[in-house]
Amino acid sequence: MYALINTKPLSSTGTGQNYGIDITLERPFANNYYYCSLDLYFKSTYTTYKAKPMTDIRPHYQMNLVGGKEFYLNKRMHNLIA
Repeated sequence: MYALINTKPLSSTGTGQNYGIDITLERPFANNYYYCSLDLYFKSTYTTYKAKPMTDIRPHYQMNLVGGKEFYLNKRMHNLIA
């Protein structure tokens, strides 16, 4: 096993920026179904103390889509699968 030992003081002298926009579209239960769409567009950067760019996250977007439907097992609408 190797042990990492740092005898020098640590410093936080780099710079970073995160900015973006988050869009959410949601339809609650109606006619036994629902959906939710989450869209994120962003920019994230980090520069070390030596002015060397370290991060450039790609792609600059993310999308999540969730949906569901209710199914009744009998005509009385008592038993339900979601």
